[in-house]
Amino acid sequence: MRVLVIARSTLAHAGAGGMEQALDDVSRGLRDRGHQVSLVTTPGVAPDAALPYDRVWHVSSATPGRYSRVWWRAMKDPRAAWWAWEPEVTVSVSRAADGLATPRGVALVAQCHGTARAEVRSSLATRTPRELLKVPLNGARSLRERRFYRGADAVIAVSQAVATQLYDFPVRVGSGSVHVVPNGIHAGHFSFSADARMAVRGTLGISTGAHVATTASRLHPQKGVDIAVRALGHVVASGEHDAHLLICGEGPDRDRLHRLAGELGLTARVHFLGHVDRGRLSGALSASDALLLPTRRREGLPVAILEALANGLPVITSEGATPPADLADVVTVTRTDPRDVALVWAACTRKTESVLPHRYDREHTTTAIEAVLTQAMGTTDA
Repeated sequence: MRVLVIARSTLAHAGAGGMEQALDDVSRGLRDRGHQVSLVTTPGVAPDAALPYDRVWHVSSATPGRYSRVWWRAMKDPRAAWWAWEPEVTVSVSRAADGLATPRGVALVAQCHGTARAEVRSSLATRTPRELLKVPLNGARSLRERRFYRGADAVIAVSQAVATQLYDFPVRVGSGSVHVVPNGIHAGHFSFSADARMAVRGTLGISTGAHVATTASRLHPQKGVDIAVRALGHVVASGEHDAHLLICGEGPDRDRLHRLAGELGLTARVHFLGHVDRGRLSGALSASDALLLPTRRREGLPVAILEALANGLPVITSEGATPPADLADVVTVTRTDPRDVALVWAACTRKTESVLPHRYDREHTTTAIEAVLTQAMGTTDA
């Protein structure tokens, strides 16, 4: 089949995260199965970026990685260059294809990672001035979101929690249109490596017996990385462990987190690794004993959780991450209180083999999405 993906950002854009990683994995999976996959996105992609697409169109003058008036105008253009490619089905990552002038007979499938109402709840939980300013904007966005998801031929929810958001007010998409297909990863890329564990710890000056945790996310107040830093302080203060924290990722909260580590006397124990690719992330996970994700955000299904489980790590997260029920044995949900996070972290033990269920592997996810696209095409043809 010929699949046209519409997404405002990719792994080659600045600030890319789990949503972009999941898109990359699925697109590669579809191409590996012989499907043709092309992309419409914003500018800002490096010329040498290895994207998994037959063709890539950039919306000229659009803001890199963001929605804008230019982007929305391009979606409404029935003469846009990508239609000459003659796709059979279009996949919109979140609301990227809102208003898309889809030719007759071309199915539209929307992949939902979370709703505007969930964004409002995330902002209220974070409570910074900037986040509170977003509340009315996301409230207004709910009405457009309702129209978009209801108008799609099918909607893919990345978790049961996201499906529930779609069923609830104000979106209220019919359950017959929603397909729960969880994010998937190439689990083999994140296998535990004893050699990497020793090498990363040696490079960072961390002893072999230290108790190490990793956070892997965008450095944003919603992600709760500051909670992880404070949890480290509690573990160190207990005197039971030589503890360290690896922070993987970049974002606007980096400077504040640096200052916090200094204020708590943890500068030598908090290691900022910056943006890490898959290879380096696998090494950081192997060097660790737990993944901390005390997010304040209402998440869909964080890819970082899946990557950590594939490495054998126990995961400590918050209710906002809404981990699926079948991960309850390997994911601990706690309050966004540093003391609670510290208590669980100090007691957990890692494994050296994957504890990730098969249904979160890329091959399983690709099969499920392939089936949804085929079904949507058949409905449109009928």
